[in-house]
Amino acid sequence: MKHRGLTILVATVMTLAAPVPALAGSLTIYAIPSPRGIDWSTPKSLTWSAARNQLSGQTHKIGHANIHVRCAAAEGDDRDFEVLTGMTTGEDDPTMRLLKEEGYGLGILFATVPGRLETQEEVSRDLYDRFETGKVNFLQFRVSSPTCARLAEYVTAYKSRGYDRFYGLPNRPRHGEGAGCTAFAASFLDLAGLHTDYLRSRWKKTRLAPEFLTGGPMTGHFVPLAALLRPIRPLRWARETEPHFAISFFDPDALVRHLESSWNAGRNPLGGREIKTSPDFTTMGIAKGFVFDATTVPTPDDPVWQQPSF
Repeated sequence: MKHRGLTILVATVMTLAAPVPALAGSLTIYAIPSPRGIDWSTPKSLTWSAARNQLSGQTHKIGHANIHVRCAAAEGDDRDFEVLTGMTTGEDDPTMRLLKEEGYGLGILFATVPGRLETQEEVSRDLYDRFETGKVNFLQFRVSSPTCARLAEYVTAYKSRGYDRFYGLPNRPRHGEGAGCTAFAASFLDLAGLHTDYLRSRWKKTRLAPEFLTGGPMTGHFVPLAALLRPIRPLRWARETEPHFAISFFDPDALVRHLESSWNAGRNPLGGREIKTSPDFTTMGIAKGFVFDATTVPTPDDPVWQQPSF
């Protein structure tokens, strides 16, 4: 069933003042595309497409994801819990310096750089503009009180422990490594028991970076940027039998495409087998999204924090 307009849970993202209705809270994932697309077909296409996005003058040059958690006040508390944020790089992002001056090459994919959590104000302002242009898609879940409390405790601890100071594409947030924006968003789906295998398969990717193109501290090699932009020999991702470094990550452009195509075709973006609930198809401005009643989905009982890597 399609609805025009969105529930109060999303519609109040700009005012950020309305209470969470009923007894349960909500989790919303916002998927934001890169300005001109990122092409992961080959190392060369990746580098050139990233460069085009870098020169576009627009924000979120490799795509982005945000999370919005709202929980009803616990007994004895007079305030609801709410956080609207996402992982991003810090003010002094060294990525271009690492590529140009330190020869990281594909090693930049594995680099950890200074990070931070976005403020509620900057995310709200960005989403407001994107609702008007349609350059965002979203998944919203009404969740049970125990699940919402689990998410609230997680994001609070993530910030208080300082994990938000580390940004990296392959970093695992529940291991205390910090995270890229999509891994951070995906961790909320995991913690809520909502990250179905079907959904995961639609935006998770793995690439094998050839060792000879991987510079920086991983190998000690200096790989000039020109080796990726204008290679002497054709470039491809490594085969399993060749020296390589594997990287797995969640691609925001792929999630945007999946949500957009699912909405247009009237399909359940979760697949419908693991979580047997059908979504409402809705819009905010001209942005397309889905609303699920996931209040009966059991709260996972696995540990929130896995073995830290550092």
